[in-house]
Amino acid sequence: MLVTFYNSFHTLRMDLGMLSEYVGLEHFREILSSDDVFWKAARNSLVWGVVAPLIDLPLAFVLALTLYARVPFARFFRTVWFTPVLMSYPVVGVIWLWVYNYDWGIANLVLRSVGLGAYAQAWLASPTTALPALILVTTWMFAGFNMVVLLAALHAIPAGVPRGGHRGRRRGVAANVPHHGAAGVADHHQPRDPRLHRQDEAVRAGLGHDARRTDVGHRRRSPPTSSSAPSSGRRSTSATRRRSP
Repeated sequence: MLVTFYNSFHTLRMDLGMLSEYVGLEHFREILSSDDVFWKAARNSLVWGVVAPLIDLPLAFVLALTLYARVPFARFFRTVWFTPVLMSYPVVGVIWLWVYNYDWGIANLVLRSVGLGAYAQAWLASPTTALPALILVTTWMFAGFNMVVLLAALHAIPAGVPRGGHRGRRRGVAANVPHHGAAGVADHHQPRDPRLHRQDEAVRAGLGHDARRTDVGHRRRSPPTSSSAPSSGRRSTSATRRRSP
């Protein structure tokens, strides 16, 4: 890194026997003013950095919700979707070079098999398709990692938070995705649980949970029932006999 920083302010002079000459900010001025390749690379990097997360994160969230809902063969799908994360970059590059191959790549073979052979092309050689093709590669490679992170976040939600109680884990999307718009209005007009309605009435009347606790304590301190009355009578009679001369 230090050598790169040094070279950015110097240039090699072939006529002086490969000696370095200090040029200041001349390299930066040349890149920003007259280097079209630099600006194309910067624009492609910016598009890649903005578009790729917009595709990757929603896809990973859908996959995480699918696994959270415990669909059939969930373990198999989790393994398949997470496998690209474990692959090295050279392996991923070779796989997608085969996919995008013009003559026998899977992408062009599928297009030709469905009668769309006119759209078959060299995907990585065309300026219009190279960037989308590479964005697809990174999405395929990193969606599994984001899926695992989001799935762990879903499992970390307390049991009482998702709407629908214990059924929320099975429903998945309906239990964890916030309701907005017409869906939220429709959910607002659904009939409520009668127990919640009675609890609201108790709170409005000034009773609440404290009143319930007080009522329970009052019942515990209440005088003995009629079944215990004979024993109390025998105790009072014996006390009277003791006091009598």
